[in-house]
Amino acid sequence: MAVVISHHFQVAINVRNWGLYLNMWAFISISMLPFALWIANIMPKSKMFKSTYVTVLPNLKIWLAVLLTATVIVLPLYIRKRWTRVVTHGKFYKN
Repeated sequence: MAVVISHHFQVAINVRNWGLYLNMWAFISISMLPFALWIANIMPKSKMFKSTYVTVLPNLKIWLAVLLTATVIVLPLYIRKRWTRVVTHGKFYKN
């Protein structure tokens, strides 16, 4: 779960021209996680039946751990990108 969220953060950091369609797809993509957990919860043949939704979504500690993990994964990449675009090769990235 943290890897998926980190991936979305990384894509959001690297996109330079946000528009209506990109915002819509980002929202749909991120909102699919709770939907997928809910589907796994209601499917009687699922191996995660009655466990995932009840455990993950209301548990604040899991979401804080996911946020911390995603931040630890993405923050160094963001710092490296900013360093490259502002300090090292700033003249190539000016508007």
